[in-house]
Amino acid sequence: MNPTHIATIMLRHYISEGNFVYNLSHTVLGTIDEKNQIFKDSNDNEYLPITDKSILTSEIPYGYHNIISIDNIKETLGSEITLEEAIKEYEKQWEKYFYFVGRTKSGEIITVMFDLNRLKNEDSYEPISMPELKIQVIEESPFLQDQKGMNPDIASLIIELKDDIYTSEELKKIQRNLEVIKSDIEYAQEIITEKMFPGLAAQAAKTSKKEEQSKAEVPEEKLLSINDVFSKVTKTLIAQDEPARRVITEIIRKELDPRKKKEAILLTGSTGVGKTELMRLIAKYLDKPFLKVDATQLTIPGYTGTDIEEVLWRLYESCGKNKEKAENAIIFFDEIDKKGSEKKDDVSGQGVLNLLLSFITGTEYMATASTKHSSETVRIDTSNMTVILGGAFTDVYKKYNTQVSGFTREDPKEKESPTMQDFVDKGMMTDEFMGRTSIVKMNELDVDAIKRIMLESDESAVLIQQQIFDKLNVKLTYTDGYIDALAKAAYEKKTGARGLNTEVDNTTWCCFDEVYSNPGVYKEAILTEKTVENPKEYQLVKKGQNHFSKYKH
Repeated sequence: MNPTHIATIMLRHYISEGNFVYNLSHTVLGTIDEKNQIFKDSNDNEYLPITDKSILTSEIPYGYHNIISIDNIKETLGSEITLEEAIKEYEKQWEKYFYFVGRTKSGEIITVMFDLNRLKNEDSYEPISMPELKIQVIEESPFLQDQKGMNPDIASLIIELKDDIYTSEELKKIQRNLEVIKSDIEYAQEIITEKMFPGLAAQAAKTSKKEEQSKAEVPEEKLLSINDVFSKVTKTLIAQDEPARRVITEIIRKELDPRKKKEAILLTGSTGVGKTELMRLIAKYLDKPFLKVDATQLTIPGYTGTDIEEVLWRLYESCGKNKEKAENAIIFFDEIDKKGSEKKDDVSGQGVLNLLLSFITGTEYMATASTKHSSETVRIDTSNMTVILGGAFTDVYKKYNTQVSGFTREDPKEKESPTMQDFVDKGMMTDEFMGRTSIVKMNELDVDAIKRIMLESDESAVLIQQQIFDKLNVKLTYTDGYIDALAKAAYEKKTGARGLNTEVDNTTWCCFDEVYSNPGVYKEAILTEKTVENPKEYQLVKKGQNHFSKYKH
């Protein structure tokens, strides 16, 4: 193994449940697996970053931090320096710091760096006990000093905030104090970043500029038209007007401010109500790439199944390997309700939900055709993607009026649709996951709605068959009884609109066979109520005649 990077290996010390302090153990050479963020040293020891969620519950007390490539450190310290000297210099640079790492109630990992020399007023230090360290952090830390000399301990502050010991007025005061020093801290971080990792500060500035641009007003002529998209979508998707308009509105709102893209839309409704069709049509009329992903096939890295990196590669390829286009796509994770689980360590359930949480809030992946075999990769950022999650959530909706559409209401007096807590309790979703979603309920389809779909949609199964018969110069017509019987059959089978193509194919195949096998003989084919029961029951009119010339039995 040829080492390519230098990393500091940190030793973990327990403070309280979910909260630790790390200090430097040693510095090593090794390689980094960027996809899985695993660092392997020259002795094949593997380490996870100290900010990895799984390491907080692991028995392994070591993690890595402060990783830098050998090329970068030589460039920073000078090409004449030897590798051994570079490692010593790098270790010396970081040995005076320790890190507080903790987890908030929402599952977010917080990391705060402290200068140990400034705490102890020493040029070097011996390993420090946790009680002593905690006292020194509380009493002496200058890390967050404000202009008035206020000296809060950020590590203890995080713990206390989690314990809900502050009143609302005290929280407001803390917030004001933190805001006073926020700009100074950010400025210091920019200087440190530029000194340690040349080029990263410029990238951060570029990101900041993009955020500023997102706040600028959009010229009126460039605004997307909700009415235009809605009218086009509802020519095809019937009986879903309110949920369709809601989803279109939310997606266009996300286009105006990328910060809204850190939230997903949870599209719920029974099989066949048109969840996938709605998203396909919206993407089409917004001129956005669209990818549907079966969430049941997803798993976390290292387990059998489909990785996010492979999903993103499919998206990348579908966009003609246009990276920018792929990063602005609409991606639809369907069957998300199948990932619900009570077990926090369920890698195929809550493990995937946690993975998707990072995807929604925006992160970078090394997309690849196969995480196990392919060497071709591309870095894909999900920050600007529109994420839609789909699922039936049958157990969640059992006790509610399923005819209600649109966003769920939080008013407990209105029981027509469930609250987010219902999705946690009955749908087995996580609090963190639901906290990043807005729920839209698709209308359930009754017999009348299914009839409307067949008669009004510009892509209805009946219309498609008529167009096929037209190519044979034969007019395909149907009675009201045929539409009524077909709608009832689809409703009873609970296939919704999805099963209509199959139902129409099943009822017309005999008629098509007869017409196609006798070209030029017939001018009209008529489908009746009996055709639904038996596809051999239909009526035909020969050319040159005005009455039924054939009635199949």
